[in-house]
Amino acid sequence: MSTPEEMAQKRREVDAVRLKLEASSKQQRQWATQYMENAMVLRQLEDVGEDGGAIYKMMGGVLVKQEHVEAVGC
Repeated sequence: MSTPEEMAQKRREVDAVRLKLEASSKQQRQWATQYMENAMVLRQLEDVGEDGGAIYKMMGGVLVKQEHVEAVGC
């Protein structure tokens, strides 16, 4: 049988692993969300095409016009 001290130590180890897992899961969700946003923007840029409409990028609180090549290269 384990002593109460050993059981407490095991619980702390399990809690530490659980916290690491939660942090990793959160980071993975953030990356997946960012990937989906980037893929959506890329599809939209491809739909616009080089000779399509104007492309604007939000910089701070201002929209700045960009060339298609700049927008796709970012």
